Amino acid sequence: MKNQSFFFFAAAMASMVAVSSCSNEYSGADIAGNELRVTASIDEVHARVNNTEWENGDAIGIHDGNMTDNVNVKYNASTNGQFTPDGEAIYVLGGDEVDFNAYYPYNSGVDAQNPEIEFDAAAGDNVDFLWATASATREEPTVNFMFTHMMSKIKLNIKGDSSQKGQEMSVTLNRIYTSGTFNTTNGKVTVNETPSTISAEGTVGQDVEFIVPPMTGSAGGTGESLTVDITINVDGVTYKGEFDTSAPESTQSNYTINLGEADDQHNIKVSAVTITGWEQKNCGNIVVEETEAENILEVGDFYLADGKVIDRRTKLTDEQKAQVVGVVLYVGNPQPSVMYDYEADNDLLRQDHPKAINGIVMAADYPAKGAHFLDVELNGGAGMMNAWFMESGVAGIYSARYQYIDNEVSASKADPKGENNFLGYNNTSLYKQFAKAKKISNDEFIALATLEEYAEANPLPAETSGWYIPSLGEMKTMIELIDAEAKEYAPLEAFAASFEKLGTENFMTRSRYWTSTEGRISKDLAQTMAITFWKNEAWMQSFTPTNNSSTGWYHFCFAF
Repeated sequence: MKNQSFFFFAAAMASMVAVSSCSNEYSGADIAGNELRVTASIDEVHARVNNTEWENGDAIGIHDGNMTDNVNVKYNASTNGQFTPDGEAIYVLGGDEVDFNAYYPYNSGVDAQNPEIEFDAAAGDNVDFLWATASATREEPTVNFMFTHMMSKIKLNIKGDSSQKGQEMSVTLNRIYTSGTFNTTNGKVTVNETPSTISAEGTVGQDVEFIVPPMTGSAGGTGESLTVDITINVDGVTYKGEFDTSAPESTQSNYTINLGEADDQHNIKVSAVTITGWEQKNCGNIVVEETEAENILEVGDFYLADGKVIDRRTKLTDEQKAQVVGVVLYVGNPQPSVMYDYEADNDLLRQDHPKAINGIVMAADYPAKGAHFLDVELNGGAGMMNAWFMESGVAGIYSARYQYIDNEVSASKADPKGENNFLGYNNTSLYKQFAKAKKISNDEFIALATLEEYAEANPLPAETSGWYIPSLGEMKTMIELIDAEAKEYAPLEAFAASFEKLGTENFMTRSRYWTSTEGRISKDLAQTMAITFWKNEAWMQSFTPTNNSSTGWYHFCFAF
């Protein structure tokens, strides 16, 4: 469907089948069934726009009211607004009235046992769910589906002064609901009540729209209005404010934000406007405040000891430099159950620190240099962390670089998930459990001893995860491939530039960095992975498990 064209749709004919047969004859005592005919339009409070139509490739799914013979029957939009069944067609049989419901967009994973669709608007999912219900009989086999938007739309009309007009901007909504489930049988949206962050790009003078789950009890939400933080960044200047929203389904909440009308206190007047399309709700004013180049959503930004984040473009004072504890490495919710297909019960970061949903920060300095990760493993006293984890049954996900298969060295192989996952907090937590279970002291467990000492010397705000040993995937995020043929790498430009501002010498030119991802070097022996960034006067990547003779550096991080 054409984006933002959800107003009025021409009638569309469609044919569909009820049971496994596509014959025109009904096998029961009644006369032959009649083919179901379908018209489809969208309730837009009588608003109408030109050139509004279904596009080729659009598809809807239709169920009968009992979810029995006809479940998730697919119909494709074709030319002239007509619909054709993707497979067999439905026939209205018998003498009773039959209820049908339909939804958009079609999802092949829907069936009678799994009628719900999971979604996350922040992840870029198509979440403008539509739903309708209608009935038909054999004598009157036409159903008129009047589709309704089951989500909410937030529309921001962002203006600026003459110097700002047309400039690129980023708009971010924090503490807003973005995920949940859509039930295709009744149209109900159930909201995941864990606030998240959603962003969009645009230019000053244009509208920015977000489609998000409804936030009222009528749609399965909280029943209360939600206070949402808004951040707008234009040319290194960040405007911040907040507004309340509680829009039900089919409701478009419209706001105007004028960045060019700041008073002496940097307050900006914001007035509501009325825009056609969807059901309208005027939402009053938002007051935003201009701050000094502050933006918490960019790689390379500076994280201070008090929890504040300063834009990476800022010229830091000596006092600010002294307060910097790290540099933002990754922006987004780093919790494994959000990033990957992991159960929340195994997500130690989410369990321990549910507020750490904004990103990952890397330490601003090199904490320590260590000769090895776990001394006693070299003597066979503790065994492999990998094996202990699988045998112990403790909660968590462990990112071993090499898969452990039946304790056979020949069966070990590199595991892509172990190489790329962001599981540093998870790994570190499990190593602490491992040390306790094996009665390993910190003197023997060099990595944990170094981590503990660094954490005591560099305290962090309570809402963060605290310092942990990054995984291989998190360390790899610091660099990018710049020449595939020559296998040349370099640190992320914005990330490296921030370290240069802090005066960090020889950034990422140490010969080896420890990670918490375990590598295997013999049948019963495993050591931490070492990732090499700088070797023989060149940037490179090299991932290998290392033994006691190898030296490396610890570069701790935390989620916030």
